[in-house]
Amino acid sequence: MYDMSNLKLQKIDISAAVINGCIADMLNNAGREGTCPAEEGLTSIREESKLNQDTGYSTQFDIINSAYQLFSTNGLQKVDIARRLALIDLFYTTNLNRFAEFGLAELTERIWNLCVDSMGNHTDSELVKKVEDFVKECSLNPNTAYQNPIYQNLFSPTAKFGITDVKEENGSAVPQKHGAESLISKYFFFLLENHHTPENVLGFPIFDRIAYELQGPLLKKLNMASRRQKDMVCYVRNMTSILDCLVNSPDPNSRIWKMPTIVCNTQFGLLDYFLWRIGKSGKFSFSLLWSKAEKIAHYPAASRLADKNQPSTATDFYSLPQRFQDWHIIYISI
Repeated sequence: MYDMSNLKLQKIDISAAVINGCIADMLNNAGREGTCPAEEGLTSIREESKLNQDTGYSTQFDIINSAYQLFSTNGLQKVDIARRLALIDLFYTTNLNRFAEFGLAELTERIWNLCVDSMGNHTDSELVKKVEDFVKECSLNPNTAYQNPIYQNLFSPTAKFGITDVKEENGSAVPQKHGAESLISKYFFFLLENHHTPENVLGFPIFDRIAYELQGPLLKKLNMASRRQKDMVCYVRNMTSILDCLVNSPDPNSRIWKMPTIVCNTQFGLLDYFLWRIGKSGKFSFSLLWSKAEKIAHYPAASRLADKNQPSTATDFYSLPQRFQDWHIIYISI
């Protein structure tokens, strides 16, 4: 790994306006409506249009999205939920099926029970309403959110699934279970990407290591309080606070949050679009972000930069596609 301090990379002052500008630049270079450049020196995030077409990320995103569009057209069935969960678990390697036998079946049943409406019908729209209400409660009344059925059944400390191991305690066999916060958050993310109510474009934030690690520093840069407990209520509340700051920023680029894009349909979708690229590029992990040709060309240099046990040089960094260099600068600035 190269000592990046030797590069003397010029950090930028992170603010709501700069973040909005960076996202606007990403969208602009992906063929979207023209927007202002992010920041002088960071206007070369260029290959995004090819990124959206040729990468593993775009492929898996489209496949999962199609599952929500296809399976909900003729009424929701329990197998529809299972298929969606299996696809997400596979493509995002959340590993519930790998590490917790019976986990997917138990989680499917739990979500199925939350989809039932007052007439006894199981629908996507019923779950959408409950998830959107939960997101609102996390910000407006967090104490109530902890009592919400979504939290109690899926995100609470006791909401575990499957069997990872069986231990003997006081002469009895006790199954060890597995949490599924990341998998469930992605299920809700895609559900609201495809079926959110017209008046609610917020969506649901993906919960993963990258976003969780970035939210604290980002809140600090935006001069906002951070609630760092690792539970879903605090996480959703934090991410909603970040969105509020960006959406309500007076800079011209704040309009990106108010217009639809072909990248995503919700505001949390657009925020994840930004955070995931920055987080992965910050650690020189470009899997799913680069095209096949880019991986063949740049994998050796990226591997040397990411591995502490491998020597690398400044040439390795500057040989990367320009957008990866720019995203890394944003990462170290946060």
